[in-house]
Amino acid sequence: IGANMYMPGTKTDIFDKLIQNKFQEVGAITLCLEDAIAPEDLVVAEKNVLRILTNLAKRCEKDDMLFDELPLIFVRVRNTDQFEHFAPHLTKEMLRMLCGFNFPKFNPENGDKYFSILKSLSEQHDEVLYGMPILEDDTIIYKETRFENLHKIQKILDDYAEYVLNIRVGGTDFSSLYGLRRNKHTTIYQVQ
Repeated sequence: IGANMYMPGTKTDIFDKLIQNKFQEVGAITLCLEDAIAPEDLVVAEKNVLRILTNLAKRCEKDDMLFDELPLIFVRVRNTDQFEHFAPHLTKEMLRMLCGFNFPKFNPENGDKYFSILKSLSEQHDEVLYGMPILEDDTIIYKETRFENLHKIQKILDDYAEYVLNIRVGGTDFSSLYGLRRNKHTTIYQVQ
């Protein structure tokens, strides 16, 4: 996957940039419906993501070469309830444009539901879709609960192994939990 560029799902110029091959140096993009979107903008963001995927599918139907030039495309859902609500709006043509979904705040309580929705969507439309769990909540960072929760997460990932593309770690959320602060000119790697 390489670097994954996150963009708010409300951003209206994504489709144009995709068909103009503006992301040729990017391995993957993620259309974010989570923390980049204010709660009152979620419906607008969902409709925009559906529009992008629909238009992309129509364009790729006419131009097969465009499909091969696209970066991997993911949607970062907000939570399991939002994913469950959003999934029925996705058609087979839209899903063909996606590599999969990012699952934020992945933990033992929500992990099985995230992947069961993904599995159902994949099977219903006969499309290969992947999940990328993002480990970023306090049950993983604190020593007292870390090993037990990581073991439970491993069990979930083993159960859905064919749907797991990779596992991401939420550096920003972990930094916040540790109380680490940095200015915009300092990378996370420079914080000791």
